[in-house]
Amino acid sequence: EFSILGDTLYNIDDTVKLTVSNRFNSYLWSNGSKAQSTVFKAKELGVIGPVKISCEVMDSNYCIHSKDIVITIEDHSSVKKYSTLNNSIFPNPAQTKLFVFSGREQAFIVYDVFGRVILQADLHVGLNELNINQLNSGVYYVKLDGHVLKFQKVSQ
Repeated sequence: EFSILGDTLYNIDDTVKLTVSNRFNSYLWSNGSKAQSTVFKAKELGVIGPVKISCEVMDSNYCIHSKDIVITIEDHSSVKKYSTLNNSIFPNPAQTKLFVFSGREQAFIVYDVFGRVILQADLHVGLNELNINQLNSGVYYVKLDGHVLKFQKVSQ
């Protein structure tokens, strides 16, 4: 028995990396790769939406086993990394964590599209990691140093 390990949600510009959990004598991925791990650009699949990736393995008894994983390809190319002179937020879109680089100690306030305060945090100088798991999918705005930056939260 084996599992295919890897993320199941990718942006069209991401690199997909999937790995078979156990060692076997041979591997054959649906994209033709014959290694324990397969790496390819999501855009090579030529589709937006769910895609089934398969892997066949052969064990030491020459038995063949097969497993599928469904990954979802999304196109967020219109959403960019936003930054100002001393601040930046990434990744964008984000799933569970948002990283904020701050040029100084300051307040971090997240607003929804209606202008309601959704999340507040105090930032220190440098890289800050914020848990955004509790946010619903959608567009949010951040005010840093008087600049308003936009990011998108996507579901896992």
